[in-house]
Amino acid sequence: MKHFILTTAAAAIILIPSGRLSSSGTDLDDWALFSAGAGKANLIAWLQETAAVTIIGGEQQNPIPGQIPPFYGDRGLFITFIKNRKVRGCFGAFYHKNGNIESLLKYYIKGALFLDPRYRPLDPDELGNTEIILTIAGTPERVDNINSINLSGYGLLIECSSGQGTVIVPEEFRTSSYIKKKFTEPGCEVSRFRAVTIK
Repeated sequence: MKHFILTTAAAAIILIPSGRLSSSGTDLDDWALFSAGAGKANLIAWLQETAAVTIIGGEQQNPIPGQIPPFYGDRGLFITFIKNRKVRGCFGAFYHKNGNIESLLKYYIKGALFLDPRYRPLDPDELGNTEIILTIAGTPERVDNINSINLSGYGLLIECSSGQGTVIVPEEFRTSSYIKKKFTEPGCEVSRFRAVTIK
């Protein structure tokens, strides 16, 4: 399956397969329950530890917490670093090379720290003031009306015939004017995806 990289305006670097995206949704109820529970603190701590090890060096001391919901590689994963309410790096994918969430999150953390060409890599002393956010995403489905999208629970994938692509996760919505413009811009298609935010 051929993949290509999409660089976003204010979101993530992602890998998605070329061709049509499935319109079937992915059930995220298990992740929604997890995001509202006490167990998410352990996952956030692990993400922060992984980011620190990735930036500073050393060995990961702890495995990913065992109480997270099952992951079979069928949900999108996006890691976003935000400092002073501004994105400092983002990386992720809707489809993955394997179903091992621990190795995927380590790779996407590294990508958000070092492989997003829009931002300089985070310095080690910045980590303490930087928020790390994990977005779990369902399958994108085409939409024709912006008013049909609940921006608090959905993200957007915008693909244009020019080859430009944008992914916006809920934590990064600031204005709807850019999105409305894309709905009326020739050659652009907009898909929504259900999203669960863990921070």
